[in-house]
Amino acid sequence: MVEAGAPGVYFDEDGHPKRTGTWSSANAHIITAECYLLGGQWLMGWIAGPAALLIFALITWFTSILFSDCNKSPEPVTGKRNYTYMDVVKTTLGNIFFIFFIIFHNFS
Repeated sequence: MVEAGAPGVYFDEDGHPKRTGTWSSANAHIITAECYLLGGQWLMGWIAGPAALLIFALITWFTSILFSDCNKSPEPVTGKRNYTYMDVVKTTLGNIFFIFFIIFHNFS
């Protein structure tokens, strides 16, 4: 019998259920996002459309690197995993600045 929250086959080291995403599901999300972007690119023409697509690809690449660095921060090996964007913001900014961020984020 597996105890709920115990690390092992079904749970990760923080006690949460293990993620079940695969390469094929990640590729499906990427293709969907690209199709969404391509839908608007054809309006821009042959020069601005591919340029905008390249800019969006670079922004996506850069933000994915930033988020992967924040997955377990501040300690990448033994640190607590950040499961949501707000967890990353709270870990990075601290409690006081997190409150200011929430106020600014919700009212802007």
